[in-house]
Amino acid sequence: MTTHVTYRPHYCDKRYGEYVADRIYHMRLFNIPRNIPAVSNIVIGRINSFLLPKDSVYLCNGAFELYPVYYRKPGAKVVTMMKELTFWAFDSMPRYKQDFLKKLFSVNTGIITDTEMMKALIERHIDVRIEVVNPFCAQPFLENKPDLEAKRIAFIGSFESPNKGYSELLDAFKLLRKGDKEWELYMIGKRGTDFVKESVDGLHVTNFVPSLRPYLSRCSIYVHPARFEPFGISVLEAMSAGVIPVVTKATGTSEVLEKNGLKNLVIESNKPGEIVSKINEIHNYSKARKKGISAKCKKIIKCAYLEKEGLKDFKKKFVRIIQ
Repeated sequence: MTTHVTYRPHYCDKRYGEYVADRIYHMRLFNIPRNIPAVSNIVIGRINSFLLPKDSVYLCNGAFELYPVYYRKPGAKVVTMMKELTFWAFDSMPRYKQDFLKKLFSVNTGIITDTEMMKALIERHIDVRIEVVNPFCAQPFLENKPDLEAKRIAFIGSFESPNKGYSELLDAFKLLRKGDKEWELYMIGKRGTDFVKESVDGLHVTNFVPSLRPYLSRCSIYVHPARFEPFGISVLEAMSAGVIPVVTKATGTSEVLEKNGLKNLVIESNKPGEIVSKINEIHNYSKARKKGISAKCKKIIKCAYLEKEGLKDFKKKFVRIIQ
């Protein structure tokens, strides 16, 4: 029997759990404030460890969901999906926290992560088997027809984490508008839109929207300017819609582009000048070239990044670890 230990899973992770686990255990917070994670995670983890059903295999949705398994010490096989910033920030943590995280992750039989970039990062600190499973496109828009000649850019992501690079994108957009007043930027996020401190012509910032389709049909370029992003599923969604993506090397989805012959859409950093240069370069491509890239992006998603294929790949890697 396998239990999927989760709290608020992304759609992909929720489907992985449903596909391989026999039951789901939802973490309970018991009204314990999480403003001091180092303390609250321990308290919440210990309490949940008493409620966690006994099983032979646990699939943990992340580091937070690993706590109750660690405190229960069940002698079971444990697989953790690691798609967070924990190991990216590991070197900047105090020594006591590093030592604790090593103990926490020592209960794992294996780890499943998003990209080779993340795998290499985790391997620097944890000696455990690691499998790579790229997420699938949670919301495919394969029937979408983008306006590839439009001077419109899209960004989709949380405004809570500066690692998304939204402030650098805003600075890049200001530079872009200096050279051409026709450009527009649509920034769609999940909370925290007050990061915009001034009025910027051509900028449209919004929280949750019922559908991304109207935005993806109007835009020609999607920019994901992350300082660090384990993967970036919104890039897959933009690609499925035929919108041409621009991503930083530090965005995990860059591996998808590179292995599919679209390395020219990957930029080395999220410096505003570099973002502007790539946007102008793509906009100046011939209409035929842009159509070719757009069609290729859709084909990549259709062939390898839909839910059915993603679930099969996850199960294969999961079984490989626990066997």
